[in-house]
Amino acid sequence: MDEWDIDCARAISSDTMKEAPSKLNKDSRPIQTSMRTPTCWNCPVHTDTMVKVDSGPFVLDECVGPEYETLACYGSLLLNNDLASICKANDLCNRYSLDTIEAGTTIAMAIECYEKGILTKEDAGGLELKWGNAEAIVEITEKIARRKGFGMVLAEGVRGAASIIGKGAERYAMHVKGSSLCEHDPRPRPALALKYATLPIGAYLGKGCPDIPAEATAKEVIERQNMAEVVDSLAVCSSTAGTSRGRNQQMSLGLMPDMLKAVT
Repeated sequence: MDEWDIDCARAISSDTMKEAPSKLNKDSRPIQTSMRTPTCWNCPVHTDTMVKVDSGPFVLDECVGPEYETLACYGSLLLNNDLASICKANDLCNRYSLDTIEAGTTIAMAIECYEKGILTKEDAGGLELKWGNAEAIVEITEKIARRKGFGMVLAEGVRGAASIIGKGAERYAMHVKGSSLCEHDPRPRPALALKYATLPIGAYLGKGCPDIPAEATAKEVIERQNMAEVVDSLAVCSSTAGTSRGRNQQMSLGLMPDMLKAVT
């Protein structure tokens, strides 16, 4: 790590990161949230919150708001404290069927390349890809979705985009087997790190769930991953299938054979 890297690390790890969460929670723009949370038909599990932005550059009609991973990938990861822009980017990703983890992580890689001089403003189609530049973050998200300009490159995901950019960009592409890292830190939970390393599709949020205990054994990690494959193969909602809370929901897993017989 050179002196410039050390200065940046100090800047990001001190006041900038301390202030970002508080600013994110105290955004001055009028963002309305609604208790009317959408669900699948007749489902008792409410997983989303509706948001609406009435004014500013990121006006939004009522839509599904960002959840944890999106707030992390489009907020803290990009040093972006503009909550309205995160809601806007989230809505764009929902409308264009983009994964917010992959999109946010890929944009973060591009910003770091821009900061390091690997990418220029001309390369980025005139956008200033800088940390916390909310307008550029939203604009590049739409370009990714539409595969326009530099968005065509970033649309390949963090590994693919870094490979196209070249010039050492691969160093800043955080992924496992081509899948961007989700925002559940595995360092305090070795079992989670093992899951990220061994999943066939890379460091995916699901497939055994992020709340796996730190003390879980390798055997338990394997059991959770295997059961997650069963749940996904049966097209059963993972929020109610029992893979997200471990043994205390084994009853619902035990019902699956009967449920399958009832519909086949």
